[in-house]
Amino acid sequence: PLQAAANELQPFRRLELTGRRPLRSAIREVSDLGDGLEGARESLAAMARYAPSELARTLLENGAAGAPAVERRTITVLFIDLEGFTTATERLGHRMAPQLNTFLATMADEIRETGGTVDKFIGDAVMALFGAPRMDENHALNACRAALACVRALDRLNRGWEEAGLPTCRMRVGVNTGRVLVGSIGAPNRLNYTAIGDPVNLAARLESLNRDYGTTIMIGAQTFDLVKYDVAARRLDDVRVKGKTERVPAYELLDLAVGDRHERESWVAAYEAGLEAAQAGDLAGAARRFEEAIALRPGGDPAAAAQIARLKDRPGARDPAFERLETAAAALHKDGAGGEPAPARSA
Repeated sequence: PLQAAANELQPFRRLELTGRRPLRSAIREVSDLGDGLEGARESLAAMARYAPSELARTLLENGAAGAPAVERRTITVLFIDLEGFTTATERLGHRMAPQLNTFLATMADEIRETGGTVDKFIGDAVMALFGAPRMDENHALNACRAALACVRALDRLNRGWEEAGLPTCRMRVGVNTGRVLVGSIGAPNRLNYTAIGDPVNLAARLESLNRDYGTTIMIGAQTFDLVKYDVAARRLDDVRVKGKTERVPAYELLDLAVGDRHERESWVAAYEAGLEAAQAGDLAGAARRFEEAIALRPGGDPAAAAQIARLKDRPGARDPAFERLETAAAALHKDGAGGEPAPARSA
């Protein structure tokens, strides 16, 4: 009976908490020990819902003693957020909770299937790590796979919600790769395994920038460099993010590459040509190419439309000489109509 009790303790070390049979013995003390083990199993199983068990197993396998410890490592960070969910929650209140739980559970499953670890839920947002705590040479590509899988999963959820008369949701995803501090951070009695650093902040900023371009998945330049032969993506823009003085390149992730075929879609080529023209100062040429991208892409291209709107606000969108002539003409018209004489203007 004592050997049976010792055997029961081994799965506890590995946090294998399901499918266990209660320990029974004719010896009262051993039977009491079995009841205690069963109670401990139930308590651990309940607490496992509040922390990723795969993360705890990995830390235990690596001999984590529970002390705060971090290391520098190159990983890929993924952020997911639901667009407009806060507004829906204000309207429907607690009735949105089942949908939110379904969404978060589905995203966690997709992330786990592609080799990632959910770091935390932040309201309706998800932060996930690829390449930590388990080493993964393909962390960037796996994060891109997870992003695409999560978008497809939400499409399936939306179809079911729409049929049930529930509100549908749209998501935004940011993915970025870089060298970060990763590990157990916090107080000795309350630790959080997470990643911190500028690449993490940029991933979060890219997620929110999708709103400005009408896109769904935005990835950073270092991520793109690691996956460019395995995915279909386009150069979206050089974006300015909070906390950075210089613009940084951003790409839109469209899909995984099909076999060895890496040809760009015609609308992608038109968009990128428009971006190059805009950066070279050819605003009229850029507008033409963006309009071409809108026409070529089935359903239109929100990012190209956003770029056209920005062109109108560029300092060089109108010729200053023409603006001076237009002002002078307006003044002459006012003077000729019997108004007050216009003040003299220098050339």
